[in-house]
Amino acid sequence: GTRGASYEALNGMPETLGDLGISYTCNASVNGYMFAGNCYHGEFPDGENLLFRSEPGKYSIFNWSQNFIQLDFTPVALEGFLGKLYVFGKNQMCIVNPETLVIEENIKGIGCLGPKALKTTSSGLFWFDYNNIYHSAPKIEKIGTKILDQKEALGSGQFGWKQISNAEKDTAVMGYDATKQTILTFFTLGTANMVWAYYIPQKRFDLWETDYKILDSVDGDDGTPILLASQGRILKMCAHDTDRRNWEWISKKLTLGTDTNYKKVRVLKGEANARNYTSVQYQTNDTSASSPEDGSDVSNNYGNAWQGNAIKLSSTYSKLRWLRVKLTGTNATNTNRQIYSLGVVFKPKKPK
Repeated sequence: GTRGASYEALNGMPETLGDLGISYTCNASVNGYMFAGNCYHGEFPDGENLLFRSEPGKYSIFNWSQNFIQLDFTPVALEGFLGKLYVFGKNQMCIVNPETLVIEENIKGIGCLGPKALKTTSSGLFWFDYNNIYHSAPKIEKIGTKILDQKEALGSGQFGWKQISNAEKDTAVMGYDATKQTILTFFTLGTANMVWAYYIPQKRFDLWETDYKILDSVDGDDGTPILLASQGRILKMCAHDTDRRNWEWISKKLTLGTDTNYKKVRVLKGEANARNYTSVQYQTNDTSASSPEDGSDVSNNYGNAWQGNAIKLSSTYSKLRWLRVKLTGTNATNTNRQIYSLGVVFKPKKPK
């Protein structure tokens, strides 16, 4: 009689191959394939370091006898990005070609803490590990270096990435607000529920707080993240645009162009829209590391109509090597009290 094509020719799978499913811990889809990592299969009892690829367009069918990669670490998170598969361990990662199953790059010292610790956006791939926060586009950058050590940052010192324990980082969650182009890293330190918010266009970190511990984040249809919070709550991030919280902003150390020379700083000016609800304070190399100085209020010197704040530094601290400024604003319902810009009036001292 007539003989047709074999089962394997039609389906791409040997007819003798059984148990086509895989039990896995992490997965990702890339180029029409499903990849599964940290797996268990009856034929691979020790499959923690194996990465399996499904048949094209058939995410639940795996030719486990051929389509797999042996890794030298246990994967904890997978993500498809720019046509490549990013495979993460706790302190190591590699980039895999999904078509050829070839490991194109193996990077040690950079890992990821799990599927909740990474986010793919139109601006690139973001993730964090115990040591830093990273961005790939596709060049990998350590964007969290700015917030690693905040010990002297006037009240926010305990929230530096180095000051957060590994156990607390294990429960951290990454989200993305597409409307604000901001990467959100939610974490809990003691009883404080905080967020390191990275504004992508300006590469700037802000420290926010939330009312509840955030357990997970998904992208909403309008680009605003939907948050799973403690106590069974589901929240929409920044849903009340007219209700603004009290805020504070702390600068980096300002050396005014000369790190080693002394400067005579006379006045700090903040252009604001509500003098009575905003303030300017400062810290220098000679003041307390934990609390700012108020200075003398000289705002009236610039006219009663001017709504900004101006302070004169104490003569004890006005001769300085570096300066850090703290700005604060107090809001109420339907208010938006701001300090738009900061000015420093100073005179360089002659080098010695």
